[in-house]
Amino acid sequence: MQQTSRFYGFLRLRRTEFPVGEMNSPAPRAPRSRQDNGADLQPRADRVRTAFSRIPLSELEQSVLAALAEHPDSTARELSELCGWRGNVWQSHLAVLCARRRDTLWPQGGPDPEEQGCFLHGLLTHYDPVDSTFRMRSDVHAVLEEIGALG
Repeated sequence: MQQTSRFYGFLRLRRTEFPVGEMNSPAPRAPRSRQDNGADLQPRADRVRTAFSRIPLSELEQSVLAALAEHPDSTARELSELCGWRGNVWQSHLAVLCARRRDTLWPQGGPDPEEQGCFLHGLLTHYDPVDSTFRMRSDVHAVLEEIGALG
């Protein structure tokens, strides 16, 4: 089987399991049709609820989201420091978190993220390019609190 790489902004991901830090990927998922999960009819909040019930958060992923929820309008470097990391690694962990759930999170009517090279973390966050800061989307924050994903 040939491994292919796709470019997601600043991060290369392989179409196989990709452990990052303490996070372990679930068993490799079977390819799915973009029409088979009904996400095109769901608002973002419902897609988030479905995505995190299908693939529960690891402890590392919980710390990534908790840092963002507790410190809105922070840079990736600041959020990394809050998680005990150096540099902008927080942003990489967020991208992997979203990529693992992209089949459910990504709206079906939108362009294919693999073809467009889109930043998947935009599904959960607002990014301010002027200040280089992140803020969790309010509908996402409400769902994550509801399902107990923020601790």
